[in-house]
Amino acid sequence: MRFQHLFIMLFAFALAGSVLAQGAGSDAVSITRSLSYESLQRTTYRTDAGAGTPVETQISTITLTITNNGMTPVNGVVLAEDISWMPAGRQLTFSTQPDSLDGRTATWSIGTLDAGKSATLSYKVPGLIGPESLSKLTEPRATFSKTAATLRRPIPQSRGRRS
Repeated sequence: MRFQHLFIMLFAFALAGSVLAQGAGSDAVSITRSLSYESLQRTTYRTDAGAGTPVETQISTITLTITNNGMTPVNGVVLAEDISWMPAGRQLTFSTQPDSLDGRTATWSIGTLDAGKSATLSYKVPGLIGPESLSKLTEPRATFSKTAATLRRPIPQSRGRRS
């Protein structure tokens, strides 16, 4: 009888841990998108002019940060960003080259993200993108799997008989 109670308590404890890990749901991983700007100076030359003309170019940088807010590692993390809003012919420069880029979606395979850890990726777009435009974009998506908990049945110990 005592063994059954111990087994039930261990099962309940393991189940509670599993529910806590999965109960966070999408809260276990959060994604933030931020926007920053930089100006670049370059010089252009015309074939009929002897001196160059300085030109200022604005660049928008979009930064994606994915954070594991859960208490256990998440595995097989894949982050996808919709880039179909980008006008044709615009050159994107990525801080980390996406594992997949089809013209509509950039996808990065991040791998395992330990509890409390983050991964940051960014890409640069020529021109200025306003914060209101950025807020209208489709939210980045992440897929992942959680570390599975296993429950093992305790092996009963045999007690010696007293004489």
